[in-house]
Amino acid sequence: MIASLTEEYMVEDHAITILKNLGYSYIHGSDLTPHDKERESYRDVILKKRFISAIKQINPWLSDELAEKVYKLVSNIDHPDPVMRGKIFYDMLTTGVKLTFKEGNEEKTRLVRLIDFTNPDKNEFLASNQFEVEYYYEAEKFRRPDLVIFINGIPLAIFEFKGFNSGDTAKDAFNDHKVKMKNIPQLYQYAQVLIASDGLETKYGSPTSDWERFFVWEGIESDDDVEIEEFEEGAIYRWKDKTLTSLDVLLFGLFNKERFLEFVEDFVIYDKAGKSLIKKIATYYQFYTVKKAVERTAKAILFGKSNEERRIGVVWHTQGSGKSLTMLFYAKKVLKIPELDYPLLLFLISTSPFPDRQKRA
Repeated sequence: MIASLTEEYMVEDHAITILKNLGYSYIHGSDLTPHDKERESYRDVILKKRFISAIKQINPWLSDELAEKVYKLVSNIDHPDPVMRGKIFYDMLTTGVKLTFKEGNEEKTRLVRLIDFTNPDKNEFLASNQFEVEYYYEAEKFRRPDLVIFINGIPLAIFEFKGFNSGDTAKDAFNDHKVKMKNIPQLYQYAQVLIASDGLETKYGSPTSDWERFFVWEGIESDDDVEIEEFEEGAIYRWKDKTLTSLDVLLFGLFNKERFLEFVEDFVIYDKAGKSLIKKIATYYQFYTVKKAVERTAKAILFGKSNEERRIGVVWHTQGSGKSLTMLFYAKKVLKIPELDYPLLLFLISTSPFPDRQKRA
C-alpha cells in the first residue's frame, strides 16, 4: 500500500509540475480551507475570495454588494438534480449570470461574465491537490480528489490518479470519480472535464460519461503532430523530438490555457437522453477538426475571390465518430464570427455512403 501511494503521488506531482510550466498557480488543498478564508465551509467548493476578485476585474462596474449577489447565485443553484445544476451553471459560465439590481430609482439587468474567454491571461488558473470537500448529505465526512483545476475560483476539471506499478489502472481512477460524484456532487456539478490516469493510460470524459465514452487526447497543437508508438502495456508519444506519456499529451494539449478555455466555451453540450440529460464533450479530433474548419470557413468566405478559393473543404467521418456533434460544435463557433454576420448554416446528412465513393475507396 505504501508503494502504491508513493507511485500515485509521483503521477500527481508530475501533473502539477507540468501545469506549473503551463503557467498555472499551485496551492496545496490544505491551504484552501475556510480557516484560510478561501471558502465559506468545507461543503462549499467555489473559492469565494478568488471568485469575487476575478469577476470584479472582468466586470469593473460590479460593486462589492453585487459581486456577493453573483457569488450566491452561482454557489447556490436551486435544483434537486446535480446534472441539471451543472446545465444551469454551464449556461451561466458561457453566457453570463443575469443580474437584476436597482440603480437609483431605476431597475437594471446586466450580464456578469465569470470568465474572460477572449483574454486567457486575465483569468486566474489554479491547480490544487488533495482539496478536501465535505459530503453533500452527511456532516463530518470528507472526500479529497487528487487534483482540481480552478479558474477564477471555480472548479472546472478534476483528476484522479493511480500509481503506474500499483496494480490499479486508469479505469480504477475512473471508478474513484464515480464514488466521489455520489458523495460530493456539489464539486462535480461545476466540472466540465474529468481525467483518470495511471501515468501510462490517461483518459478524459464528462461527469455523465461511462468509461466507454472516456477518450485519449492525441494531439498538442494539432490533431496530427504527435507520433504514437503502441506496445502491450500502453503507448509512447513523440512530439518535437520529445518522448511523452499520455498524461503529458493531455496536459500540454488540452490544458494549455487558451485551448482549455476554448474547449470549455465551445466544445461542451447537454443532450437529452429520454427524461435525463447527458453532458457531452468533444474528442480531440473533433476539437482540432472544428478549429481548422472554422479557420478555413472564415478565410474562404471573407477573402476568397474565385469559386475555388471560396471552397472550404471536406471533413470525413467514420461511422459512429460523432458527425452530428462535430457539426454542432462547428455551428457554435462559426456563428460567433462577427464578420460573417450570422450566416445561415445548412447541414445535409446521409446515413449511407455514396456508391461512387465506395468504388473510389
